[in-house]
This record gives sequence, C-alpha cells and structure tokens, in this order.
Amino acid sequence: MFKYKTDAELEAMSAEARDAYAKEKRDHEANENKKAIDEAVKAAKEEALKTAKEEAEKAIKEAAEASKKQIDDLTAIVEKQGEEIAKGAKTPQGISSANIESFKQQIKEIHEKTSKSGVIGEPIRLKSFTGDDAMGVENFPNAAGSGSITGALASITQYFAQLIPGIFKKPIPTSNILDYCRIEPLNGEQLVTISETRTVNMSVTAEGVEKPVSKASWSASTETAKPVPTLFKTTSQMRKFFPTFVTSFYNTLLSFLDKVIPEVVITKINASGTAFTPVTAQAIYSDPNEYDVIVQAIASLLKLGYVPNVVKVSIFTYSKLKTLRGTTNDAYLLQNYGSVNIVDGTISFGKLKITLDTDPSFADDDFVVGDLSSVIVGLDDNIEYVEAYEGNDLKNNKKSHLLEKYVAVNIPTATRTGIIKDTFTNCKTLLTAA
Repeated sequence: MFKYKTDAELEAMSAEARDAYAKEKRDHEANENKKAIDEAVKAAKEEALKTAKEEAEKAIKEAAEASKKQIDDLTAIVEKQGEEIAKGAKTPQGISSANIESFKQQIKEIHEKTSKSGVIGEPIRLKSFTGDDAMGVENFPNAAGSGSITGALASITQYFAQLIPGIFKKPIPTSNILDYCRIEPLNGEQLVTISETRTVNMSVTAEGVEKPVSKASWSASTETAKPVPTLFKTTSQMRKFFPTFVTSFYNTLLSFLDKVIPEVVITKINASGTAFTPVTAQAIYSDPNEYDVIVQAIASLLKLGYVPNVVKVSIFTYSKLKTLRGTTNDAYLLQNYGSVNIVDGTISFGKLKITLDTDPSFADDDFVVGDLSSVIVGLDDNIEYVEAYEGNDLKNNKKSHLLEKYVAVNIPTATRTGIIKDTFTNCKTLLTAA
C-alpha cells in the first residue's frame, strides 16, 4: 500500500529513490482518480436506468388505461344505441328493424379487429344522413333489407385511394470541395497542425573548409472546433398528428449541413490562400483570358514545388470557358490538344491533368488553384440533436429542437503558399504586358 512521505523523509532519500517514489505517487493518484471516476459513472448509470425504468412502466400503465377506457366507451355506445333502437327510436335511413342486430354485430366485430391489431380508432357513431352528405351510409342495408356494412365504403373510397408519392423539396446546391480536402475524425476539441520552417545550406565544399549549416524550427497552428447549429420549433399537435412532416423537415436540415459545412471550408480557404503573384516572365499577354490565368497560376505553383489537385471556379465562369472562342477562326477553345482541354473536365499542363471543377458557392469572378489535400477538415462523426422546452414553450404547446454538428478547419502555415485564391479580373491585369 502506498504511503505518502514527509518533506524530511524525501530530503533524506537518494535521487533514485525520490524518482521511484515520485513514479509510485503518480501511479497511486492516477489509480485513485480512476476509481473515483468509475464509481461516479457507475452511480450515474444506475440512476439513469432506474429513472428510465420508472418512466417506461408509467407510460405502459397510462397507455393500457387509455386503451381500456376507449374500449369501454365504445362498448357503452354500441349498447346504448342498441337499446335506443330496440325501444323504437328513429333508425338510420334505410336500416330496417330486421337488420338492427346484424348491424350492431358488424360494428362490434370491426372494432374488435381494430383493437386486436393494436390500433384504437375513434368511437363509431350512427347518424341519419340524407342526400350527398350521407357518404354512402344510406346504401346499407339495400332496399331488399339485406347487404353488408362493407357496401358503405363504396362512396368514400376516394379518401382511401389518394396517392401521396412524397414530399417534394427545392434542391439544395452544395459544394463538393470536401472531395479534395483531407477529412479527419474530430476526436478532440482542437485540430492542430505543425509547420516546419527551415534554412538549408548545402553545397560542394572542399575538405578542411567549414561546412554550411542548416537549421529548422517548428510552429503549431490551432483551430478550435465550432458548432454549425440551427434551432426549430414544433407544436404538440404537429408532432402528434403529423410526425411525417416533422421528420421531413429534420432531414431537410441535415441536407443543409452538406451545404453549410463546405461553405465554412471555402471561407477558411479564402482567408488563408495566397494571392497570385506572377513573375515578369508571365506578364506576356495583350488581352489575357480565363484560360491564361489558370495556366499561369498552375505554373507558379509548380515552380514552388506544389502539385495542384484541382482548379475551382464558379458555375458561370465554367460556362464561359466552355463557350469561349478563338479570335482568328471563331472556333470554341474547349480543346487545343495541349494546354487547354476541358472536354473531359481537366486542364492539361505537361504530363499533369488537373481537374477543373465548378462550385455553386463561389462568386462569379473567384477561383482557387492548389493542392487542397493540405486543407485538414475535422468533422464530428455525430450530429448533436436535442429536444427541450425553452422559455414559454411548455405554456404554448411548443418544443424546441436543436440540431448541430462540430467542425474545425486547419490549413498548415507551411502549405498556404500552395493554394492560390484570387479573382480573374485582378490576375488578368497582372498578366498583361506593360
């Protein structure tokens, strides 16, 4: 058993003994902390199970009592109606006294079948109707005094034959920029990347001469995970009678996460990307177009050692590229067997074929060229969903629903020069010969 030592005892110990004592102390305290945590978790689980069991038993009891009451109420109604009919009360139009008992029995059988299936319907009430208001009830029994209650359904089948093939929704334009980024599970609150800065001196040096020195330093870039939330409210009536629509809207919000999260990534890229800075050798055009900008941006990155994996442009810029024509023969520039080739959705540069992709979240003049695999996106595997009463929700028969997903985006400092983010207008100016 571990025993704490006094300061005097520690001073009398050797350095090795103190180190051993320190390790034993850490192990002891870690073990004690673990025991305390385990006991707290165990107690919490037992309390949660107890509460859940009590609530389940209460719900089952209430449901059973409600079902019994509905059955008793229906039985009383049917018996009362039979008594009134037997006393000579006015019968529903078209029902002869000879078929009263048969009619009562069919009503009872229908309800018994419904009850056995686990669905308790509203009590069936007999009412005398005339004309079109009768919904076919006057057809039972028929004029000859025979027939079945099934015949009454003939005039109201339109209510059962309605076809609702689904809930239709306006499409949600979403960016696929995550396809080019590096996705990591968000297992911690912070997403950290380490960037290396180096100074390298390396050259052929004669024997006996002082050698060149290289050095490096490292720095961390930290991004804290943040939620992408939304809140919606429902009434108790909506949840009870129209749960399909509540579920449909929940799924709609999930779809909007697929729109909003890529936009968070794009915002980070826009803030961290590097503006296009051409060298003098690139400013050679009299009237540069979008193709010229893209190819020169790729050239700048390759010169720095980066290999871009995508060129992202707006949908309207892409449509312009698809229809851009030459100035001499008025032919489309979709393909010139070399530098330009977007027939297959790529820009060719030497042996490289770089994907040219549209993005509905981009402004019309914006573009991004780079290796987006250096963009690290931490995504929470879970979607947080909470239902609670907020403010006056309970008084107003409402409930609040919170839906959120955590995300963190980190672009290492060392690789930000490998992502060019700029506008075509600005780059055309930079590429125009003086």
